This record gives sequence, C-alpha cells and structure tokens, in this order.
Amino acid sequence: MNKLVEQLTRNIQQPQRVYPAFNDLAEKLSIINSFDLSESALIIGGSAGRGESCVTPYQDNYHILSDLDLLWIYQDTLPTTPITEAVTAIESATQLECSIYTLPQKHFARLQTPLGKDYKQYAITFGDWQPDTYPPITTTPYDAAEVWIYGLIELLENFDAIESLSQQNTQAFLYQVHHICMYLIRSVILLKGGYCYHDIDCLPANLKHFAQSQLDWRDGLTNNNDFSSQSLQQLILMTYQEHQQQGCLTEQKNSVENFKYIHHASGQYVAHYQDIATSLILDAVKNDNWRDMTHIRSSLIRAWQHLHCSKFTIPHITTSPFEWFYKRKKQFRDSLLWMKIVRR
Repeated sequence: MNKLVEQLTRNIQQPQRVYPAFNDLAEKLSIINSFDLSESALIIGGSAGRGESCVTPYQDNYHILSDLDLLWIYQDTLPTTPITEAVTAIESATQLECSIYTLPQKHFARLQTPLGKDYKQYAITFGDWQPDTYPPITTTPYDAAEVWIYGLIELLENFDAIESLSQQNTQAFLYQVHHICMYLIRSVILLKGGYCYHDIDCLPANLKHFAQSQLDWRDGLTNNNDFSSQSLQQLILMTYQEHQQQGCLTEQKNSVENFKYIHHASGQYVAHYQDIATSLILDAVKNDNWRDMTHIRSSLIRAWQHLHCSKFTIPHITTSPFEWFYKRKKQFRDSLLWMKIVRR
C-alpha cells in the first residue's frame, strides 16, 4: 500500500476493505503531476485530506462519494495551468466533484480555524512547495458554531436538488442529507474537543448513537441509513442546544456582533449570510413538524416570509429562499476564504 492510499483511508473504519477503491483513486490523482506546480502546491483538504471520505458498496468493490476540496498555493503569480482546466481534468479522471481555491503563499500562514487546520495539519500535498510546520491550531466554540451554521447553509443552498433526489430515495439523496447531518454532528465534536468525523467518543450519548449509525453508513459498513425528515429536525435542535450552552449562538444578537472577523467587508458579508440562514432554519424547526421534504419546503418558505418582515432587509427577495441562497453560493465561499485570511 502506498503512502497516498494510507493517507486517504487513515480514519475509515476497517480500511483494508476499501484499499482497492482508493488505490484506483490514487492512480487517477496522478493527473495532478501534469500541472505546472513549480514553486507552488496543490493541497487536498476536507474529508479526503483527513482520510475519511464517504464510500458505499458497489458490486464487489466500493464507490467513493465524497468530493475533493483543493487549495492551490502559489508564490507570486497565479498558476500557468488555468484553474478551470485543472478542475475539469481532475473531475474527468476521478469522476468526483472537485473545487479548487487559490491562495498566495504569503497568506497561507495566516489561515486559522478548522479550514486552516485541515490544510496545515491533515492535508495531502502535491508540488514543489511544501508547507512549513506550524503550531497546532486550536479550534474554539465560535469555530464549532460556524461549522453548525455551514450545515444549515448546505441544506438551503442545495434544497431544490435534495428534494428532487428524495423522490427517488437514491444513494445520491442519502449522501446529500448525510453530508448535512455530519456537519451538524462534527460541530459538536469540535465543541467537545474532537476534530474529525470519527472522533465521536466525546459526544453525549444521544448524539453518539446517531453519529455511529451515520459513520457506519459513511464507511460502507451498512446500506441502511435511518434518515427521516423528523430525525433531521431533531438533530438540528439537539446540536443547537449544545451550542447554546456555550453562548455562541444567540438568537437575540446578530451574529455579526459575535464573530471576530467582522471588521473586514468579506467577514461582514459572511456573518450576515450566516445570520439569515440561522434565523431562517431555527424559525422553521421550532414552529413546524418536518414530516417529509414537502413539509420542510413549506415550513422554510413560511419562515422566509416572516424573516423578511422582521429584522432583515433582503434585497431582490424571491418567493423561494432556496433560489436566494443558491445564487449567492460562490460569493459566500469566496468571501469565506478571504475572511479566514484576514481574521485576527
């Protein structure tokens, strides 16, 4: 087994089962070596970098479901290989969805929060430039709260696609919902001192049981996923209560007042976006019974209409909150990366 396969599977339960699938992925990732990486690096982060990609049994092997989150670190000028071409090449080779962000080397050292921890302490690096050894990054309750909010944002940004997939109840649907559930669960893992999806021993008993069933499905140990709309609603409320005990999610205060990066324009945009998502979801889960995806839709639309009439001014409001979030998806992520750099 080569080093790359070991890195890609280091947190998966019973990893020997999935070695053939990840040997195949490692070979396909060699496409990265064809890019111009002189004085630069392409770093795999996210769940793949942490060695805990989602897999599912497929015929006599396993199929990888997780996407690839990459960060291209360059010295003075942007890479000569166009980013769009690199994304297309990786997606074509691996058949996995791929995202690539770019960042100058001079800013890399400033990356903190779980994003910085992923790319500094857990990542897999290709290229000439190798990151220095940095002091361990300690995550805070605010970081954990943000991960919780990202789970809510994932639901809102991708709701139309998730609802469409729900009618077929396919693996794609289960993965989309599982992805949101793992955001919520991991936020409490971070709150309790853990880091990776698989660090569930720190969780309270009610969440640990739910997390273990999700991990067993994630690692391809079972085909059964006991997801229901009610279980998603319960998970949101349970994890919300854990964060409320730390005081980092306060409904009465705009999150712009609570987070540390708000003095930069990108941070203000991110905080406002987060606050809208949080207020919208909490209104919906507390006031309605989520019986199925159709009920979730109507519940969120009612909450959206109420939200627009309360403390928020939402330009260009549409009849659908899902359209509003989806259209701002790229701007949010670009602002999020820059905010992580300027944050002190």
